[in-house]
Amino acid sequence: MNPAQPDAAHPFLISRREPEGTHTGSQYGRELRRGRLLKLRRGVYIPVDIWAASHPSERFSLTAAAAAFQLEEPIFCRETALHLHGLPLMQTPPDVQVRAAARHQARKLKQPSMTGTLSAREFSALFDRGRPERPAGLGPHAFRGFGTHMISPTTAPDPASPLPTSAHGVSLLTEPLTRAVPDAVGRMRFPAGVVVLDAALRDGGSRPALTQQQFQEGAAALQWTRRRRHLWETALAFTDPASESPGESLARAQFAALGFAPPRLQVTITADGRRYRVDFLWEEAGVIGEFDGWMKYRQEGHHALREEKVREDDLRRLGYGFMRCYWEDLHDLRKLERKLLRAGVPRISS
Repeated sequence: MNPAQPDAAHPFLISRREPEGTHTGSQYGRELRRGRLLKLRRGVYIPVDIWAASHPSERFSLTAAAAAFQLEEPIFCRETALHLHGLPLMQTPPDVQVRAAARHQARKLKQPSMTGTLSAREFSALFDRGRPERPAGLGPHAFRGFGTHMISPTTAPDPASPLPTSAHGVSLLTEPLTRAVPDAVGRMRFPAGVVVLDAALRDGGSRPALTQQQFQEGAAALQWTRRRRHLWETALAFTDPASESPGESLARAQFAALGFAPPRLQVTITADGRRYRVDFLWEEAGVIGEFDGWMKYRQEGHHALREEKVREDDLRRLGYGFMRCYWEDLHDLRKLERKLLRAGVPRISS
């Protein structure tokens, strides 16, 4: 096998000594200086084209898999464990989180220079040569990578049996979600915690739905500050697996943050013999709320837009008002507030 080509099972190049006495690290270093490889961890490289073609969240899981080659049987925890098990995160973590074996090992380690002796800007310029079109979202910032955060075991003094998972062909171990979810949510802002909990309580296909009782049991093993316990308990009390997507979960959390009355979720309404299920319903006010992520319109085009128009007209004839919100509204609370007020959604606090 060409030592500058990744293994068939995974996309990584692992520095090693060859039988004839040479070391692949020398060749990888040359390829790094030519802008063909990136260094994810000491002795762990990846072809730059694979990194460039990956979404930022996928780059995070690539880095976690690379860390597994460097560390001895790491157990991933908190947001890293959530990400590896497919739970939605509002932000990609800045560091790969690993449970340290002892308190004195707890520390943050910076990402080693992914670009060797070249700066991220120099490497980015080198990468651009001969490529008339840069991949979307790729610039010097994409070559700065993710550090490693070794989390003290004192925050979770009762060890949890790790769960096996995998990423990019690499076998990994994570803390169970019953431990990782409360440990992470207690450190998140309320809306981000609701997004995680709603998803964890839904059936995830290959990942079975978990229960509030399971999360309470997992939380009992954690060392909480009063503030973190409050964040966790507030998010858990609010969660509702009837929210069918991260966007719906975030919308519901933002409605509450703005002081609006909670809607009923996933209500079926019959109009002209057709049954329509709506995302949110404020029944007394006669207002239907819908979260649209635009994806269905991109995938299905004019047909989806036409069906949505027919659906809305049928429901309006029953006397319902409509409030539609989009991802950008959920990150602009003043705009979202104006939409809710214009639609007549009742407010219970300001």
